[in-house]
Amino acid sequence: QIFVFNELLIVNPAVDAPPQFTTATNAPGSLVELPNWLNDNDDEPIIARIVRPFNNRLVAMNIKEERGSEADVFLPIDFLWSSHITSIASLVAAEWSSSTTNTAGDAFLLDTPGKILDGGQLGEFFIAYKSDSVVRVRETGDTYVLAFESIFEDDGIYSTRCFANIGNSQHLVIGNYSVYIHDGQSQRQDIAKDKFKDTMYALVK
Repeated sequence: QIFVFNELLIVNPAVDAPPQFTTATNAPGSLVELPNWLNDNDDEPIIARIVRPFNNRLVAMNIKEERGSEADVFLPIDFLWSSHITSIASLVAAEWSSSTTNTAGDAFLLDTPGKILDGGQLGEFFIAYKSDSVVRVRETGDTYVLAFESIFEDDGIYSTRCFANIGNSQHLVIGNYSVYIHDGQSQRQDIAKDKFKDTMYALVK
């Protein structure tokens, strides 16, 4: 994934290296690891399959700890979030390890067994898309920091990069059984029917 956050270019290789970023002060093409990024028990940086912005923080989902091919630890329902990032064009103050002095944290999305495949901001919420469900994330304003609410458990998302923000605080999503739109609050609306749906799914399988 590649996106701009806080006037910085964030790059997440997703499969073999930790999230990185670059600034105008770095040499052209130079990337450095996110400050205070988490390490595993072998003191190696963990790998996040998905990294996205949410308000003034970053979130990392679907975690992998590399310990050699057979000993790798996969945490596909893990949802990490950084502390608030308040300095413009800087990530120096960002923390990923939860403490009483910051708003970073870690949660497992346990309501359904599916993997987290993607996610993105939708109005005031962050929507985490799992293979079998959809989870709404919101700021609580208290010591819990974030709250997680499963809003759809009969479908999720087909794969990574299968949703889009279409404006009017709505996401369009290619699910496993239908193409739908939702606003993160009310019931979703299926928009692909009959032959169109059958043809589209025949093409992506």
